[in-house]
Amino acid sequence: MKKSTVFIIAAALLFMAAGCARYRQWQDRDIRRRYADNVYPDNPVPGLRTVGILVLDAAYRYPVDTVELTSALHTQLQQVTGLQVVPPGAVLEALQTGEYLMPRDGMRLADDLGLDGLFVAIVTQYDPYGEPVVGMGLTLFSRATPTIARMDLDRVIQGGRDLHMPTEQGAKPVTAVFAVYDSCQQNVRQRLKWFADGQTAGEIGMGWERYLRTMPNYMRFVSYEIVWSLFVRLQYDVGVRREPVGDE
Repeated sequence: MKKSTVFIIAAALLFMAAGCARYRQWQDRDIRRRYADNVYPDNPVPGLRTVGILVLDAAYRYPVDTVELTSALHTQLQQVTGLQVVPPGAVLEALQTGEYLMPRDGMRLADDLGLDGLFVAIVTQYDPYGEPVVGMGLTLFSRATPTIARMDLDRVIQGGRDLHMPTEQGAKPVTAVFAVYDSCQQNVRQRLKWFADGQTAGEIGMGWERYLRTMPNYMRFVSYEIVWSLFVRLQYDVGVRREPVGDE
């Protein structure tokens, strides 16, 4: 009797494990297709057209290659439908010639440059050696849309060096996302493989591992991921804000 019970339980557990695996594969299907087709997000804010990008180094351990990361983010943002991204040099020149304290003055810098929006990336973790790690918050300063989501700006810079963050409501970013891309983690590595496949990595050199072993390529992956995250958040928030409330 006991053996039969054990057998039934073991069979049930195996069935459940197989079912969970198939469910995960089904869940991942659309994500894998997005990577395979090298798809980029759409811009849901009609007034958000001309934008800039700036990267801030708030990491403790190693200095961030802000030039390479700015280039990677600039490339990813250029692929977003409906965006025109000004050259990074224009933003840096204005930053160097004006009196701006970033990211506190992000909105003022966007206004002075005549931009519809300014993306400010804040890097709080950066380790380019061995298994690369990048922890980063991506914020959007813009007057094209009101603040559409509650966010904890402290979380954007958690674990990094202190920065002067905006405090006045009209000076805060309208939305922000934060993530740590640690290549030791299985889910990050799986997405990296999918991304590499979409970039035809198998046709050149080390295959997908060149996105793991070469930091500029890893930055391309990280930039793709965080730009997607921000625009998914933006699409959701804009959609929620536009829904009728009550009897409207």
